[in-house]
Parts: sequence; structure tokens; C-alpha cells
Amino acid sequence: MPEIEGVSPAQLWNFLYVALILIAIGVLLLNAGEKWRAWQERRREHAAGHVENLSKSIAGELRSIDERLKNVETKVKKIDGYLDSDKRRIQGLEEGHRGIAEGFSTLAVAMLAMVEHELHNGNGEQLSKAKDDLISYLAKTRNGSYSGSGGGTDEE
Repeated sequence: MPEIEGVSPAQLWNFLYVALILIAIGVLLLNAGEKWRAWQERRREHAAGHVENLSKSIAGELRSIDERLKNVETKVKKIDGYLDSDKRRIQGLEEGHRGIAEGFSTLAVAMLAMVEHELHNGNGEQLSKAKDDLISYLAKTRNGSYSGSGGGTDEE
């Protein structure tokens, strides 16, 4: 090694050791960087798997909620049908009740006419009381529109 003057073999060996150590450190750092990147990639894949599992779970829950909502909507429609049917039935009953009330009112007017007729021809005290009771009943059922004038006719 005539070209290297002033360098002892010990210094040369020290230089080579340091160079080898630096190369080894560089290789270790490169390897550690590769392992770091691989770990990051696995972590991203793992996170993506979690996201996929969560999205599947959420989608399943949403389907379940949709099914329950459809069941509730079906039940509500069924109940609406029942309510419509009940409403029509109640309206029919109310119409029937109005007819019965009108019939009773007409019957009361006829009875009043008979009482007034008997008043002039029979027992006055009993018939006067019956007449007053019928006029009171008619006033209630016809919202006070009956005045109870002679002859048994009402003035509406």
C-alpha cells in the first residue's frame, strides 16, 4: 500500500470498522423504514377492514330499521282503515239517533195536540200538567224552538 502514506494499518482498520458500522446502521435504518411502512400498511388495511365491517353492520341495522318501519306503516294503514270504518259507523249511528230524536219530538207534538184537545173537553188540571211537561220536553229537544201555542202545532 505504497499510495497511502502516513496512514497506519490501525487507522485504516479503524476507518473500515467505522465505515462498516455506518453501513450496518444505514442497512438497519432502511430495514426499519421498510418495516415501518409495512406496519403502516397493515394498520391501514386493518382500519379499512373495521370500516368495512362497521359499514356492513350499519347497513344491516338500517335494513332492520326499514323492515320495522314498513311493519309500523302497515299497521298504521290497517288502523287507519279501522278508524275510517268506525267513523262511518258512528256517523250512521248519529244519523239514526237524529232520526229517533225527531221521531220522539214529533210524537211529543202529537201528544201535546191530544192534551190540548182534551184540555178543552176533559180534566183540566191533569192535562195542564201534562201539557207543561210536554212543552218543557219539546223546548229541550228542539233547542227551545217550541212555544206551545194552541192547536198542538209548533212554530219553527
